[in-house]
Amino acid sequence: MQLSGIYYQNAISRLVLFLFFFTPFLSLLVYNAFGVKILAAVPALLRDMLVLLFVVFGVIYKFFLDRRVHFTLLLFFLLITSISISILSVNLNSVGFDEFVSVIANNIRRFIFPFLIFYFFLFYFKHKDINLLAKFITAFWIFGLFEWLMPLMFWEKMGLLEYWNEYANSVSSTGGTHDELQGYPRLFTFDTYYLIGQKSRRLISFYIEPTTTAALAQASVIFGLLFKRKAIVWLASIAGFLTYSKGFIIFFILLTPMLILYKYVSLRLLKFYCNIIASLLFGMLFAGFFIFLAFPQIVQFGLFAHLEGLYEYFIHFNILGYGVGNVGSFRFDSMWGGVYHRVGVESSLANLISQLGVLGFLAVYGLFVFFLNRAITEKETIYVYFGVILYVFVYSTSNSSTGYSGNFLIYLLVVIVYKYSSMNSIKLEKGK
Repeated sequence: MQLSGIYYQNAISRLVLFLFFFTPFLSLLVYNAFGVKILAAVPALLRDMLVLLFVVFGVIYKFFLDRRVHFTLLLFFLLITSISISILSVNLNSVGFDEFVSVIANNIRRFIFPFLIFYFFLFYFKHKDINLLAKFITAFWIFGLFEWLMPLMFWEKMGLLEYWNEYANSVSSTGGTHDELQGYPRLFTFDTYYLIGQKSRRLISFYIEPTTTAALAQASVIFGLLFKRKAIVWLASIAGFLTYSKGFIIFFILLTPMLILYKYVSLRLLKFYCNIIASLLFGMLFAGFFIFLAFPQIVQFGLFAHLEGLYEYFIHFNILGYGVGNVGSFRFDSMWGGVYHRVGVESSLANLISQLGVLGFLAVYGLFVFFLNRAITEKETIYVYFGVILYVFVYSTSNSSTGYSGNFLIYLLVVIVYKYSSMNSIKLEKGK
């Protein structure tokens, strides 16, 4: 009976892992097969429901067996408390029931799923699934290079344009025909126009969206370095550049010195390098705030265009936040406009802290700090530390590239180095 229970849990773990890699493409296939928008959401809904249900199961039956992570439960309760306080601030007289449910659910989902994903993999991921994980990663990038090399007709036949317009409905273009697929920024970047005189095709793979694909590329490079899978490092690096993501380019530029230093210096010095990088990146963000005070037009340029919502929150600071749905990129229609129109927009950090205040910030960021302080104990794990620093930086400067679909792998890598604090322990377990 116990063995069948373990087999059942392993099957669920592998199914969820599969869905994390391939859900967007599965949604496209479902949409093409049935042409019904609501059915296209089934793969994502199945994935999220499995994670939620099995985390609840794990907390009840497994969590208290591991006293090392009791503190994370306190952080989770802190997050739930801040969400509950924030919901009370909603003016129900100005918000319809359907809008209230959709906006609240969308925001809460973004806030709590980092916790749920951490817990799910903490409870159910096993060292023997690392090879399966490597196969999924390899398949993801091989398909990505394949679709990038294929003519546009490949995606036209797949009905990608209709899927984006009907299901994703957040993409702007210059027209509505198949020929105008080239106008979609999800598939082409205009950043290269001034360099080579033309726009460039972006690699989107199974995520059929470049920014989350680039986020997975970063984590895939970290995975390959951590487990010495050179083929994955090369595949993910090439694919990452072909997404034309500025975040991936920054990641790779900052990673290169560490790859050189890795052979010659100690873990302490490598960690010092990562801390210097963190100080420079976040120092730049906060220095930008003072420039913003003097020259508000700075938010019209480059990276700082994504920081206006964070800077506006600092100006209109509220320690408890303004409430779920009252500010941020995903808010009630009645809350757009006015003094707080730009508070919390563009940045995931701005969304979090502007709605939930300092309590929500401490809960989510405390989760990363807790795990990393206990996980970065060997030289190999420094890559994960570096990856998390870059993830948190992007989390502060972007909404689109910080969804948990593209970043689940960096969460999983943190869990792996936490559960198997020594890479040798994986080899020993495998030997048994």
